[in-house]
Order: sequence, then structure tokens, then C-alpha cells
Amino acid sequence: MNQDLTYIINHVFNNNVVLVIDLSSNKETILLGKGLGFQQKKGALLPHNDVRIEKKFYLEDEQYLAQYRDLLTQVDKDVFGISEEIIGLISKEFTDNINEYVHLALPDHIQFALYRIRNGLKIINPFLFEIKTLYSKEFSLAVQAAELLSSTFDIEIPESEIGFLALHIHSALNFVPVHRTVTFASLLADFVEMIEKEQKHSIDRSSTEYLQFVTNFRFAIERKKDSINKNSFLLGSIESTLPVAYSYSKRLLCLIETRLEIIPNREEITLLSIDIDRLIKRGEDC
Repeated sequence: MNQDLTYIINHVFNNNVVLVIDLSSNKETILLGKGLGFQQKKGALLPHNDVRIEKKFYLEDEQYLAQYRDLLTQVDKDVFGISEEIIGLISKEFTDNINEYVHLALPDHIQFALYRIRNGLKIINPFLFEIKTLYSKEFSLAVQAAELLSSTFDIEIPESEIGFLALHIHSALNFVPVHRTVTFASLLADFVEMIEKEQKHSIDRSSTEYLQFVTNFRFAIERKKDSINKNSFLLGSIESTLPVAYSYSKRLLCLIETRLEIIPNREEITLLSIDIDRLIKRGEDC
């Protein structure tokens, strides 16, 4: 076996995930593939062309790599293994271009979540509905991740925890910290509750109007602040034709600037007045 085209196993996480050193580059590499770790031990060799290898992950950031090595001494190897399998799902379902920090954040989170579940500690997720609405694709994959966790550790994963898994998936895909994603969902929840309180009626979170608002809200935040707007005539009429909804859009803009610490495209936020107006009218009809 050509040593330059070989991996040497450093850690066996489970039957499908191993941490190796690539002898051609001396880089630590995470390998995923069915049966890769079966009956393997530290020091065993794997050829680069092993047909079982499905995914390879590298930690390029030296700081992350040092933290990963430290985490290896603190987190159960089975948790590492299942975390890497979930990361493999993210890569397969979405893109290979994911934030490498997820290799640290996800096993650390799962270890703590398993501890809470096993010890009967309730996992509370106050933004579950917002997470399911904002990040529906990520939530669908989180359901698959929860099924993997359930079958591996023989425990039931509550929906609240699935919501947190969805946040980690979103964070990995969008290169944003999990806490920022939580802030985004929190802002949305608080804004809608403000409308409900002041308008004295509830808003149906399953309605078409609400889903449309959430979709456009996320799009407005993600658009560049200097993006060109093609709705100047419509923008000019919103303040006079939808005064109540327009006032809410201005307050939303302040919330975004204060809590997310970004300057969004003001025109995009103003256009949300149309969705806000529909939300208000939908509530009045209920």
C-alpha cells in the first residue's frame, strides 16, 4: 500500500465515522462511509481510494482544530459519530460548503441535549413555531437527525430539541452563529405578538398570510442593504394607503437595527407593510 495515498486511523467514532490523518498532507480528516469504522482500531490504515468513503471533512481553521482535539476528550465518541453522520446529511441534502465550526458546535450541543433528556429535564424552545416557519427545510432535515439520535441512543427526541437541531443546521449552511439565528426568530415572535396585543386579536400562524409575511421578512433581511429597488411607485403610496401597517414596518426596522445590529434595505422593510396589512385584516376576520 502506497503510504502517500493512505489514511491512518486516529479515532473510531462508530461503524461509519473515523478520524484519520492523511499521510499525503498530514491533515486530520473526518471520513464518513458505511462500515469504515467496523472492527477498526487506532493505527489501522485506509487507502485513499477505499470505495466505502462517501464524505470527507477537513478543519482548516487551526483554532477550530485545537478546540476539536480538546472536545475529543470531553464528548462521548458515539455522540461525535452521530454528529458527523448528521453533518454528512446536511452536506448531502444541501451543499458541501458548510461552516466547519458545526463539527464542534453540534456534538457539544447533542451531548448536553442527551444529558437533559436522560435526566428528565424538559427542553423548552419558546421559538419553535418561528423556527419551523423560517427554516422549514432545515427543520425537515432536523427531523431526520432526531430519528438517527433516537435509534442510536434509544431515547425519544422532543420537538423542541428538533427545533434547536434545525438552528444548528441553519447556522452551518449560512455561516452565522446559532445565537444570531435565535435572535432572528425571537425578533419575529416579539413583533407579531406586539401586533396581536395592540390590535387586540390573534394571528393564525398557519395562515397563508402569516407564511407569506415570514417568507418576505426573511428575504428582506437577507437582501443587501444597497440592493436596487424597482417598486418606487408602490413605495410612494404605501404610507398614505396603509398608514397603520406602514407604522409597524417602521417599528420593525428599528427592531432589526437594534437587535440584529444590521442596517437592512429600508425599501424592502417598507414593502412588508403590504404583508403586515394582510396579517391585521386576517386577524380582524377571525
